[in-house]
Amino acid sequence: MDKNELIKKILISLNENIEPNFNDLGVDKDTFGDTVEIMQNEDLITGANVQRGGQGNKVVLVYLKNAKIQLKGLDYLENN
Repeated sequence: MDKNELIKKILISLNENIEPNFNDLGVDKDTFGDTVEIMQNEDLITGANVQRGGQGNKVVLVYLKNAKIQLKGLDYLENN
């Protein structure tokens, strides 16, 4: 799955008040965490927490319980 498709699926889930999870989306935790960080840095979402640690600074936890889609995220869904 490419990043744009993953971003759309995460945004759709959050817009429907569903907490997305990497297993349900069929991607690994690192890809999921990297994508969530990109989305937050681009102001598509807020309230996400990605924790990293260990050798290689890998994603340990992606917490989206408090994540909310932003106006820019809604625009992204409409235009993609």
